[in-house]
Amino acid sequence: FFSGSFFTHMDDTTLLVSYFSGFLGAAGALVFIVSYIIFNDLRTTSRRLLLYLSFVDLGQAIRFLTVKIDGWNTYACTFQSVFGIWVATTSFFWTACISVYVYMVVKNPNRHFPEWAIRLFHIISWGYPTAFALALIIGDEAATLGSDVPWCFLNPNSDLRWRIIGYAIPLFVCWFTTAIMYVLASWHIDQGTHFISHYDRHSPQEVELRELQTKFKLIPCIFILLRIFDAAYHMYTSVYQSTDPLGGWYLNVMIFGDASQGFFNCLIFVAMTSKVRQRVINTCSALWPFYPTSSEEREGLIHIIQKNPYYSENL
Repeated sequence: FFSGSFFTHMDDTTLLVSYFSGFLGAAGALVFIVSYIIFNDLRTTSRRLLLYLSFVDLGQAIRFLTVKIDGWNTYACTFQSVFGIWVATTSFFWTACISVYVYMVVKNPNRHFPEWAIRLFHIISWGYPTAFALALIIGDEAATLGSDVPWCFLNPNSDLRWRIIGYAIPLFVCWFTTAIMYVLASWHIDQGTHFISHYDRHSPQEVELRELQTKFKLIPCIFILLRIFDAAYHMYTSVYQSTDPLGGWYLNVMIFGDASQGFFNCLIFVAMTSKVRQRVINTCSALWPFYPTSSEEREGLIHIIQKNPYYSENL
């Protein structure tokens, strides 16, 4: 059921793309995780859900950073196969669950999001990938080395039903759900007045709404661009029993999209979120030994870091 990563003929460009995008993804995921740990007053429900996604994205990046390890045996390949399948499906499910959460909060901003729904997100996002990975192990399908893809993953020669029902269809469902939920959330922000009044009470309306409108338009576009190649690749290989549908360029684009998810999540939810971005800048400035020069300015920055301003409960 698993295909190999005993890479003796891998193209250098593919190897470079895998390492570069894996580094970007790991760095971005770590930045978000560290910012969540440091800034306890920014630990909203949405950022808690994004924290789980960041851990999965970190695992996804690590998977691509270990793309070429000579001397692997069947057990090492099997482990990377199961781990790669688990992080890939978990990432899709958490992304879809977060999009549902965002849509529900935007649609009903004055209604508390139920805790049972958060628990359901955990059951779905951790449960299905774990059950699927365990099913692959219990099936006792031997891992094979020497494949033409740069990692151990689903074998294109395995049972088509496993690949379509167990992996490809859930990926497409999550992909479609995420795109639709963010489009609807963006539409509600543009059309609805309840969400605007909700933000009027707590923060400057213009800044918050501009950021949310921009992010809700960018997220589905970026997600579609990053993940459509992976979904199409596995659907193609499932149907046509091929590991390289359109040549090396397609494989490189797919690797970049899969491995760099943590980087783009950090870009959107840290760099493009003013309240988080400013806290990170203030922290780096306060910790930088050469700036600011005066102790008064330094104490002022540290005071800013230690303040706990009010932030909205949900987003």
